[in-house]
Amino acid sequence: MLLDLRTDDYDKDIHPFIKNGIIIDTCVIKTLIDGFIATRITKKRSEDMEDFQMALAFLDRIKVGNNWGKFFVTPHILTEVFQHFRKDYCDWKNYPEVLKEVMPFIESMGEENAKKLNILQYIDSNNPVIEMGDISIFVITDNFINDDKKVAILSADGDLTDRFTDNNKVLAMNYRRIMLNYN
Repeated sequence: MLLDLRTDDYDKDIHPFIKNGIIIDTCVIKTLIDGFIATRITKKRSEDMEDFQMALAFLDRIKVGNNWGKFFVTPHILTEVFQHFRKDYCDWKNYPEVLKEVMPFIESMGEENAKKLNILQYIDSNNPVIEMGDISIFVITDNFINDDKKVAILSADGDLTDRFTDNNKVLAMNYRRIMLNYN
């Protein structure tokens, strides 16, 4: 199910999915980290960072702004996040300070593990596209579905969120698409 902020009711259409947590994709975490570092460390104005502003506005709209405990990652997502972080910031003189700015945000999030055998089922040997972060999201989402629980996914990756459009147990939230349609 895709979220539509123009018509969806929070109590009926959003809360039942996010109460079990929100699986957050690498691209969203990277946008948030880059925005936090830019505004807190380099003192850049958040108004100059459209994607960061859009992500924060979206989180406020779904009533989870700054409630990082509502989100969870997989070890695969965490690995991707820190690979981006290291690539983008390791040469900064104040790298330890930058890391200290990010750690509380990451530490507050929960974690779900995707088992190796479940991951391997998603790899198509005829067309091997191996995006471990995305595959781990598929596995965790399927775990929720198989346990007859609702869950939300937050991403800016249309291919990832579109995969769950027709599933009534999953609230697929592509914050860029939603906010551009909402405004």
